[in-house]
Amino acid sequence: MAAERDDLRCAVAAAGALRPLALILGSGTHLSGGGASSLSVLSTAAWAVANLCRPGSLPLASLLDHGLPVPVLLELAACHHDPTVSAECAWVLCFLTARDDQAAAQLMHLGVAAALATALERSQAETPLATPSLRTLGNLVSISAEYATAVLAFPAFMAALARILSSWEVSSDRGLTKEATWVVSNLCAGPPEHRQAVVTAGLVPVLAKLLHCGHFDMQREALFGLANLAAADPALFVPGLVELEVVPPAVEMLRAHDFAVVMAALCLVEAVLSHLERGAQVVEAAQGLEALDDLNYGEASGAAEEAKAWAARLVDTYYGEDYGSEEDALSA
Repeated sequence: MAAERDDLRCAVAAAGALRPLALILGSGTHLSGGGASSLSVLSTAAWAVANLCRPGSLPLASLLDHGLPVPVLLELAACHHDPTVSAECAWVLCFLTARDDQAAAQLMHLGVAAALATALERSQAETPLATPSLRTLGNLVSISAEYATAVLAFPAFMAALARILSSWEVSSDRGLTKEATWVVSNLCAGPPEHRQAVVTAGLVPVLAKLLHCGHFDMQREALFGLANLAAADPALFVPGLVELEVVPPAVEMLRAHDFAVVMAALCLVEAVLSHLERGAQVVEAAQGLEALDDLNYGEASGAAEEAKAWAARLVDTYYGEDYGSEEDALSA
């Protein structure tokens, strides 16, 4: 019932369902073993709590008043020997951190970053525990630089990201790769120390490879990360990104039917044009001038007009009447 609609979640919570579920979960914190039956009850109880905690009109304070056992959930997610039980508890925390910034702040105060970093390390980058652990930490990273810094304080976090992304070519779990790429993209948008953490972990070349991978969902997140790097410090990152051959796939993304992707591609292309010697030639060699013209003169309305105007400005600025005259003079 709680999974179906917000009004049903409110009714189930008001009926007092959380307190008996909390008692069941609490029993799991002092059981060193447990047969299949007890583990099934624990995981089902956590699943039911997760459904009650899905984003909706019930604030975290109300859920706490109804008996939501956050400390128990943190302990089970971090420490329970059964990965399914830990995963279901991690999903509860994932839904809570996705509700609003106030809920995330309360969870940070209770130690959610430490618990989920531990859970992510325990998962060995494998389902079922890796995905909810990583998504919860990703939710925190996306909220504020302060939370991201707190998450980065746990070395296991970046180690897990590196493990997931370094094996993406042989992994069958594209969803987990996408989650990890999304988290890295948000780190790339942060302050210099967050970008340095990405560089130190060796993830910039991985993002470049993902941009070539042919799976749009992963390419999309990789593009956002690379564009964030290029926009934040073009002098530092653009030469290396060009060496990693990100320009051709970024140019191809200018033709995507996704406004956010087109804007990210324009950001990356402009960084190359404005901060790389012979950047205009590099972009043109990747069919970038043609793609910019197509974007400029193609049909667009509403928000897409912003992309058209940006493309037109880049063409006028870097491919005006004087474009190529210096090369002509040298060849003469």
